[in-house]
Amino acid sequence: MAEQLANLAEGVLQTAIDNDDTAVVLGSGEGAKFPASGNFRVTIESEIMLCTSRSTDTLTVTRGQEGTAAVSHSSGVVVAHTLTKAGLDQYLAEKGYVLPSGLILPVDIRVPVSNVYWDSAGIGEPRYFGYWDFVKDVLGYADGFVKVPPGVTSGTIKATIMANATSGVTRWYIRTFASADGASLSSGTADNATAQDITVPGTAYNRKDITFTVPSTFAAGDILWVRFVHDGAHANDTLAVDTLLLGAWLVPA
Repeated sequence: MAEQLANLAEGVLQTAIDNDDTAVVLGSGEGAKFPASGNFRVTIESEIMLCTSRSTDTLTVTRGQEGTAAVSHSSGVVVAHTLTKAGLDQYLAEKGYVLPSGLILPVDIRVPVSNVYWDSAGIGEPRYFGYWDFVKDVLGYADGFVKVPPGVTSGTIKATIMANATSGVTRWYIRTFASADGASLSSGTADNATAQDITVPGTAYNRKDITFTVPSTFAAGDILWVRFVHDGAHANDTLAVDTLLLGAWLVPA
């Protein structure tokens, strides 16, 4: 059922309730302040409830919502219609205002720090691609960042690589650091994701995606710094040619 909203909807609990009661009775005439039907959220003291229907001054509720505990409440306490996180998420989803599933946000890779350089090549018809060329057999890394959009607090980094080879393993990991508005970009410790040994496809220049769980805690509005590390000097890295990084994206959870 669609999420309902109303302004300044507040009443008083007329009859005390135990932790398993599902009927909330308001004062005479107070029900009219609330939405005419469910679903909407109300709070009584520290408990959030989901109202699924209203009949005059009586609300039918599901208790202990959104991590709150269903407890007893005495008569005379305030019953308030509240816009909660779950209610807002539901309302926005119904209006189509949420980030669509599968939305990806490009990581702006712009600093070739060590053993990496920007290049381009014609592949196929040819189709021309620009890429970051990570030199074989050595440790190489490049840095980038992405601005975390509203509503996003977790996700993965997906990087796309390719190589002019038909066999071999290339070893990669990322480092990340999140900085909020007004916070320092130069202090703090970066977090490492687990390194991955990636077997290249059996056809030269075929793309291969690598998915990393972001190791840092971040929030909407943060700048998320990302370092892409090719551990070419590691014994597990057997690729005989350079690895080419086409791009990377933040994929919200």
